[in-house]
Amino acid sequence: GFILFSSRTTAFWLIALATVDRWIASSRNARYRQMNTLKNIKICFIIVVFISILIYSQIFYCYKANLVNTPLKCYGKSFVCQVISDTFYGGISVILPLILMIVFGLKTIFNIHQIQIRVHPRQIPIVGQNNSSKNIHSKEQSVHWKKQDRHLFSVLITQVIVQGILTLPQVVAKVYITSTTFQIQTPLKLSFDRFIYNIALLLSFVANGMPFYIYTLCGGSSFQKPLLHIIHVIIKKLMYFK
Repeated sequence: GFILFSSRTTAFWLIALATVDRWIASSRNARYRQMNTLKNIKICFIIVVFISILIYSQIFYCYKANLVNTPLKCYGKSFVCQVISDTFYGGISVILPLILMIVFGLKTIFNIHQIQIRVHPRQIPIVGQNNSSKNIHSKEQSVHWKKQDRHLFSVLITQVIVQGILTLPQVVAKVYITSTTFQIQTPLKLSFDRFIYNIALLLSFVANGMPFYIYTLCGGSSFQKPLLHIIHVIIKKLMYFK
C-alpha cells in the first residue's frame, strides 16, 4: 500500500507540475521563464517524492493485514486511520493535481495564444499594394496556430476528464466505505463494498498509463512526430544489430 499510494501520488503530481512547467515556459514574464531550469525541475521532483513518502508513511501504522470487514485484506485498521488515508488520497493525490492541471493548462493555452498574436499580428492591407500573397500566408499561419491551440486544448480537456473518471471513483469508494463503517456489516454489504472498491482500484491503475496515449492520440503532430521518430530510430537500430 505504501509503495502504491506514494508512487501514484508522485506520478499525478509530476503530471500536474509538468503542466505548471509548460505555463512557466510559455509565460511572457522573463522572470518566470528564468525559473524554468533543469535544476529547479530536479528540486521539484525531489520535493514531490519526499512529500509523497512523508504523507503516506502513516500507512505503516494505520494499515493492518488480515482484516475481515474491509474491502481489502490490508486496509486502515480504525476509523481515524481510514479518514486520514481518504483525506490524503482524495485531496492531495487526486483532486489537487486535477485542479492544477485545469488552471495551469488553460493559462498555458492563453499564453501561447498571446504569443502567437504578438508574433503574427493581423495583416492590414494597404490600398494600391498587392498583398494577396501576404494575406494568404497570414491566413495559413492563423489556421496553423488555431490547429495547434485545438490540439493543446483537446489534450488538456481529455487528460483532465480521463484522469478524473479513472481516479475519482476510488476516492468516492473510499469515502463511502469509511462513512458506512459503523453500519451493520452484512455479508451482502461487504461483498458489494469489495466489488466497487476493486473496480475503482482497477480504474486507478489504468489511469497511470493513460497520459502517454492521450498525448499521442490527441496531441496532434507535436507529439506524434517525435513518437514516430523514436520508433523509426529503434527499428533502424534493431535492423542494424541483425
